[in-house]
Amino acid sequence: MRFLLRWQHVTPDTRREGSRGVLAVVEQLQGFELAAGAWEKAIFPARVTGYRREWLDEACLDGGIAWGRLSVRGDTDELPAAAGWPRPGPPDHPDDPR
Repeated sequence: MRFLLRWQHVTPDTRREGSRGVLAVVEQLQGFELAAGAWEKAIFPARVTGYRREWLDEACLDGGIAWGRLSVRGDTDELPAAAGWPRPGPPDHPDDPR
């Protein structure tokens, strides 16, 4: 367990610092899906000493970080049909191109 906590930079002696620390945390956790609010409330404060929201803003504004969603959540009916999103699941009938 100690290895995991140190590797995740959660222990006091391994925590990152400043805006570069924010960038390092994002690099380590890239691809991990989590609600946006959780990053600022739990992830960054636990891993970056004295975390300030301005550091994330700086990293985003200078192009160091770009946010996006990897998967679609919720009911598939919420997706606009005109957007061309493929519907998940088996085809409803043999002519369905899924």
